[in-house]
Amino acid sequence: MSRTRKEIEQWLVEQVATRLQLPPENVSKDEPLVASGLDSAAALELSGDIETWLDVHVPTTLFWDRPTIPEIAEYLAETMGTPSEGTSPAKMSEGTMLTKTSDETVLTKLRSFVEERFLLDEGMLTNDLDLFDAGIVDSFGLIEIVAFLESNWAVILEEKEFMSVQMATVGGIASLVAEKQAAQ
Repeated sequence: MSRTRKEIEQWLVEQVATRLQLPPENVSKDEPLVASGLDSAAALELSGDIETWLDVHVPTTLFWDRPTIPEIAEYLAETMGTPSEGTSPAKMSEGTMLTKTSDETVLTKLRSFVEERFLLDEGMLTNDLDLFDAGIVDSFGLIEIVAFLESNWAVILEEKEFMSVQMATVGGIASLVAEKQAAQ
């Protein structure tokens, strides 16, 4: 069933209010959700709830590409084929999608991304270094890594895979990409 932008926006306000333990009228629609206090775990949960409610895929970068409730609602309405009058199609950030790639290529690109994004000295990152235990990546960083995987290799991770042991190291992440590509 299609939902209008206004219906989606109202539902999002209610969901954010519940997660932030606020009355719906205290949720600022124009403030980025991350700035309003919605942490990465709540954002991940909200993404899953959106997917269930609307039966659409929600890109992991949605809350960064469309940070406010009206922008998210507009994107979701357009995704469902119900754009508002006078609006242009929403565009999500697009990366260069690669097809099945060797583990070594994934590992090299992933290592470069993590080193650059998280400001690590070259050579500090090994394939088996636990990114969380070493304090390199937190839950927001994990979402950035997942977005990087999606944009470069069209790999879509399920919620349970976010918390898998494989996501703790670059070697594990590269293996997970290879597994996902083999299944495609």
